[in-house]
Amino acid sequence: DRRVKVPLYADSGILETWLVNLNEDCLEVYRGDEELILQKGDRITSLAFPDVVLAVTDILG
Repeated sequence: DRRVKVPLYADSGILETWLVNLNEDCLEVYRGDEELILQKGDRITSLAFPDVVLAVTDILG
C-alpha cells in the first residue's frame, strides 16, 4: 500500500493518508512528500479536521 496506493492517492488529490501498522505498533501518516511515524503517546491532527486532536494510543488500542 505504501509504494503503490499512497502515491496514487496523492496524485488523485488526496492530501493525507493514514496507515495503521499493527506489526510495528505505529501510525504512518503520509502528507505529500512528508512521512510521519507516530507511536503510542503521540498526538495527531488531520489536515481535514485541524481542530480535532487524536491520541495515537486510542487509534492503536
